[in-house]
Amino acid sequence: MECTNCGARLEVGGYCPYCQHEDYLSPGTVLEDRYQIIDIIGSGGMGCVYKAQDLRLSNVHVAIKQIRADIDDGLALDVTIKSLESEAEMLSKLRHSALPRLSNFFAVDHFWYLVMSYIEGQTLEEYLEANGPVPEPQLRKWGMELCDALDYLHSRKPPVIFRDLKPSNIMVDTRGKLHLIDFGIARHFKPDTSEDTVYFFTSGFSPPEQYGESQTDARSDIYSLGATLHYLATGHHPQLTPFKFKPISTYISVSSMFDKTVLKAVSMSPARRPASAREMKAMLAGRLKRKRARRTAKQKKPITVADVGLAVIVFALISFVILTGLVVWIGPIQDIVFRSGEFTFSGFRNISVSGFERTIREQFTIPEGGDNTENPKTFSEILEANFDAARERAAQSHENDNLNEYDKQMPVE
Repeated sequence: MECTNCGARLEVGGYCPYCQHEDYLSPGTVLEDRYQIIDIIGSGGMGCVYKAQDLRLSNVHVAIKQIRADIDDGLALDVTIKSLESEAEMLSKLRHSALPRLSNFFAVDHFWYLVMSYIEGQTLEEYLEANGPVPEPQLRKWGMELCDALDYLHSRKPPVIFRDLKPSNIMVDTRGKLHLIDFGIARHFKPDTSEDTVYFFTSGFSPPEQYGESQTDARSDIYSLGATLHYLATGHHPQLTPFKFKPISTYISVSSMFDKTVLKAVSMSPARRPASAREMKAMLAGRLKRKRARRTAKQKKPITVADVGLAVIVFALISFVILTGLVVWIGPIQDIVFRSGEFTFSGFRNISVSGFERTIREQFTIPEGGDNTENPKTFSEILEANFDAARERAAQSHENDNLNEYDKQMPVE
C-alpha cells in the first residue's frame, strides 16, 4: 500500500512516517492475515478505533484500537508505549460483563494494535446528543450498573483505578447495558505513593487530585461518576464551570436523595465523597436513607404500656423461679435437720451424724471419692435409706436395744 500524499510504500496504510500524512485504514484492509477492517468507529490524537471481522472465528466482529508509536517526543512515546502495554496487561486479566475482553495484541509498521470485544451500541455522549437529558429512574439504573463495574475494578489486588470515566468512554449496547470502553489511562493503585507518576485528566470529569495534587484512588472514580450523572441529568457540561456543580434540582425536578448523592460524589475533598462504589450504589438505590431512618426510629421509640407489662411479667417469672428454688432446697434441709434431731435427742448421736453426712453428700452430689453426677433417687428416698443404713451400722455396734426402744417410740404411719 502506498501513501496517498507522497507515494511512500506502507505496509498497512494509515499514517505515513515520511510525510506525516494520515489516512485511515480503508475498509477491506486485513491485519495479521486475520482482521478485516469494516469501518472506523472513532479517532483521536494517538490513533483510531476500527470495527473489524475476525476471519478465523466465523466472522466475529471485534474492535481494534490502533495507536501510533512514532511520536517525535521521546517522553510522549515512552508514556504511550507504557500506557498501551499496561492497558493490554490489565484487560487480559479482567472478567466482567461491563468490561471489554482483550483477545490479541500486536504491532505492525508504526502502530500498535489492541483487539477487543466489539460492542454494538452508542456512547452515552451520543445518547445525550440524540435524546437530551436522561430521566432520574434511568440514571439510577445506569449509575448502579457503573458502580458494580467500578466495585469490581477497585476490588482487584492491587485495585484498578479507571481514571477516565466520562460519557464518551461509556457505551450502552442494544440491550440497554453499559460498558466501559477505554482503559488507556487506568492504573493500579499504589498505597505507598503520594501522587501519580503520570498526569492524565479530562476537563470537567476528572477530580482535583488527578491534576497532580495527590494520588488518585477509588474515590477519584466516584467523582467522575458523579460528574457524569450530573451531566447526563442536566445537559450542562462540567467543563464550562470546572469543579462547580449546582444542585440538579435547579435544572430539572429530581428527588432530593438523588440530588444529594450526586453532589456528595463531586465533593472537592475525597474524604467527603462516598467511600466506595458499594456505598455510592446504596445511596443511588436509597437503601442508606431507609436504614438510617429505621435506626433513628428505633432510637426514638417511646416506652409503651406493652413494654411496661412485659417487664412486669418477666420480673414476676424470675421471682417465682427464685422462690420456688428456695422452697425446693429448704424442704430437704428441714427434713435432714428434723431426722437428725430425732436421733440426737433420743441419744443416738452416731446414727444422727452418719445419716446426716451421707444424705447431704448424695443430695448435693458431693461424692466421697470422686464426681457423682447421677442422682436417680428422690431426696426422701435418699434420706430414709441413709438413716436406715446408719441404724444397721449402729445395731452392729451393740446399740440394738436402744434402737428397738426408739422404734417403739416412733409413731406408726
